[in-house]
Amino acid sequence: MSLSISDVERELDPGEGNGTLGDKSSPPDSEEISPVDAVKLQAEGDVELVVEEDAYSGDEDHTLLIAVHSKQAGGGGKKGASLLSAETLFERDSWRYRYTRRGLVVAGLALLLGLVTASITLITLSPSCPSTSCTAELPAEELLWWQKTVIYQAYPRSYQDSNGDGNGDLNGIRSRLDYFTDIGVGTVWLNPIYPSPHMDNGYDIFNYTDIDPLYGDLQDFKDLLEDMHKKGLHILLDFIPNHTSEDHPWFKESRSSQNSSKRDWYLWADGKDGGPPNHWISVFGGSAWAYDDVTGQYYYHAFGDFQPDLNYRNPGVQEAMKDVMKFWLDLGVDGFRVDAAIFLLEDLRAEE
Repeated sequence: MSLSISDVERELDPGEGNGTLGDKSSPPDSEEISPVDAVKLQAEGDVELVVEEDAYSGDEDHTLLIAVHSKQAGGGGKKGASLLSAETLFERDSWRYRYTRRGLVVAGLALLLGLVTASITLITLSPSCPSTSCTAELPAEELLWWQKTVIYQAYPRSYQDSNGDGNGDLNGIRSRLDYFTDIGVGTVWLNPIYPSPHMDNGYDIFNYTDIDPLYGDLQDFKDLLEDMHKKGLHILLDFIPNHTSEDHPWFKESRSSQNSSKRDWYLWADGKDGGPPNHWISVFGGSAWAYDDVTGQYYYHAFGDFQPDLNYRNPGVQEAMKDVMKFWLDLGVDGFRVDAAIFLLEDLRAEE
């Protein structure tokens, strides 16, 4: 039976409630109260709750008890104060909970076993590569150089300084070619070496067909290329077709006027409701649109606002970039690593 709060308050009279825990039966001179009422009394400062250890232990129905002690009883509510009541909070080992726990454990183990079995089956049945033309199924003599060589990425600025100016350069890389061959490298991929303001580690380019003076000049590059090929090494250049630097002559011409012949080489749009054309976000954070005071429109940049995106729906842009690749291939470059290829096309008709 549960007592009301008034009933319990009546039981708080010192000298009453002399029940003790330990018997299998309910303590004498005490009645059960609900946990809610007990907590309310504790909040009012009249009683405190004390956990008794397995007061009803000794059978399969182990019961955890909370004893409610009067703060006015002897000892100020400490151990030995008069017991008022006890409430069963939960049954730790009753048959209901025991079999429920066992069932959950078995179900969990069965699920884990099923997942492991499914994973092994998928791995076993899956093809070793996504298509019949994959390299794993081709004899070594039929593989192309970029399919069978180890590719080493070299960031020129930090790789090897040959002239003591504190920056790595092409001649520094050239002095380390034996290192590449010694460790089994077959291809060297160079990060951007083109003229750049270096606001994004060289990925903001204002001239695609020259060498940044920081690294040397075109003759240094030709010497490096010749020595690499003599040692059987291939070279890949980082190719960044998605955007230029805002200092590139193409963009300077594009932003000079809305009637510029290169206006459509980049992505321009009017603002909307006093802000950017839409809510697109750049990779570097913030709006992907930058306002141009000169022409009163916004230009799109997938990365920094100093890296305006080129418009590949413009045939002129396509031809210009083909010329860039042809320039380097004619010099003897073996290939390119294409940067940010997934950002090459945008649909400006999309609202979001």
